[in-house]
Amino acid sequence: MKKKDTSTKVKYYLLMIFKYIVSDSDCPSCKNKKDIEKYCETIISILNDIEKCEEIFIQTNDKFNTLAQQYYQKSNNSDFIDYEKICKQQAFTDFILSELNATNKNLPRIRQNHINSKQLLLPLEN
Repeated sequence: MKKKDTSTKVKYYLLMIFKYIVSDSDCPSCKNKKDIEKYCETIISILNDIEKCEEIFIQTNDKFNTLAQQYYQKSNNSDFIDYEKICKQQAFTDFILSELNATNKNLPRIRQNHINSKQLLLPLEN
């Protein structure tokens, strides 16, 4: 299996942040068809509006860079962000979700509660 490069991993984070910005920080359960359809319609309507979509992707990119910098500085006391390292960490994903006040009903309840508590550890291990 081919290893994903860092730019691919960053794209996943950008798409994750985009969906939370568009959906007001809530991701419904995939088991609820009605809520998922409404959720998808909201995202699709933004994607179909070129100007709005571009505006939100710029906001998304800015938010990602800010959060990556905050995470890395708290974890490493450095201004240089090692994207290769942080993009591999569940703790970075949880940090982003926590900072966005995001709720994802598809995550295990214990993990979502941990994210909501904002008492996250910021490891920078492999």
